[in-house]
Amino acid sequence: MMQFSLLTPEGELFSAQVDQVDAQGSEGDLGVLPDHVAFVTPLKVAPLSIKSDGQESRFALYGGILQVTPEEVTVLADQADLPEQLDRQAVLSQQERLETQLSQTQHAEQEATLKHQLQIVQTQLEVLA
Repeated sequence: MMQFSLLTPEGELFSAQVDQVDAQGSEGDLGVLPDHVAFVTPLKVAPLSIKSDGQESRFALYGGILQVTPEEVTVLADQADLPEQLDRQAVLSQQERLETQLSQTQHAEQEATLKHQLQIVQTQLEVLA
């Protein structure tokens, strides 16, 4: 077991002893087990998964930094949501709205912003699945 903490600018969102942490770093998928070598890496907008006693918990993570030591894993998130903070119907409505806007935009900067927002919505849907 290792200590896991998920921190946002607002404070600690979640903390527990866990067996495994799975995340998507800037260089690809990461799986962290106890006694892992220490490292720090940026995280993508993607689901974050923890496993403890055979149970899996997932969080919607919107970027941040993963810090790993042999005893502890800390995620310093730009922003994150617990599944219970998300409303499936509202997320689906937002996805539809963003897809419509994306199909109609002709500006590269606006397209990039809409794609990022759509990635957030898709992350939320994965966590709710």
